[in-house]
Amino acid sequence: MQSAPLLARLLPMLLAIGVGVLIVTQARLNSEIVALGLAPASAALLTFGTGMTVTVVLTALVPRLRLGLGQLRRQLSAGRAGGLAWWYLLGGLGGAFFVTTQGVAGPVIGVAVFSVAVVAGQTSNSLLVDRLGLGPAGVLVVTGPRVAGALLAVVGVAVASWQQLSGGALGLVLLTVLAGGMTAWQQAVNGRVALAAGHVWIAGLVNFLVGFLVLLVVSLILTRWPDPDALRWWMPLAGLCGLSFIVLGAWVVRRLGVLLMLLFVVAGQVFGGIAITLWWPVGDGSVSVAVWCGAFLTLAAAGLAGWRRAPAPDRSHF
Repeated sequence: MQSAPLLARLLPMLLAIGVGVLIVTQARLNSEIVALGLAPASAALLTFGTGMTVTVVLTALVPRLRLGLGQLRRQLSAGRAGGLAWWYLLGGLGGAFFVTTQGVAGPVIGVAVFSVAVVAGQTSNSLLVDRLGLGPAGVLVVTGPRVAGALLAVVGVAVASWQQLSGGALGLVLLTVLAGGMTAWQQAVNGRVALAAGHVWIAGLVNFLVGFLVLLVVSLILTRWPDPDALRWWMPLAGLCGLSFIVLGAWVVRRLGVLLMLLFVVAGQVFGGIAITLWWPVGDGSVSVAVWCGAFLTLAAAGLAGWRRAPAPDRSHF
């Protein structure tokens, strides 16, 4: 009879790993979209447009989701009187920056190195996000094992990306690290929105609406309209990947906290990035010994951060 509690504990961790795989899959798709001639901002706009369309249509069709949207409006109206601050709705800014970075850096540094560079930003900023209580779990104690796990993950990133750093791609790697830090904040505020609305889907809706509007303005100002001949039927799959990991991330973050969730996401990102590099490569498709060593270091970091952690946050919702 212990299998059900065990599954309840393992499911958020497994889904967090799945989120990581979806992130690197989206990165590879957006790299391919840019290679076909679309500007990075246009590729990101296409991704967010797909996610926005799906979330808007389903929210309009499903009564429970419409109720969640109304509940979110009431929480925003309450404001400081026990409600939700308006700036929690800006998680889409982090998503827009991250997806655009996929198109800028991914084709140059490759998916495997992109994934481990994102990890550095995620693990570093998630410590601050948890300590400030920005996520739905509130303020979480930054214990010794959690700090050690985050530091070990950063060491894994340094080991895995050493050749790229020495090869002149430092600027793109640092840009990717910054994008990773934005995702830690994005997942935290999306989790807050999901809690306020009573449903993770509403967090995805708000995320895509904000990100789409920002990217639309940027694309109209800085880029030309995409050539229709460059469009392919599979391009919206990048948006579906984004929708999936945003909704799953908003559900998982409430059960694991920002840092612990992201360290399991790390495992999915790094090993997913290696698998995609071998199966659908950018460049020669080789995976060095350093990348493999860095991957196993990040996996060990996830296990270390989860060892003897604080009690899990409330699971009564969703």
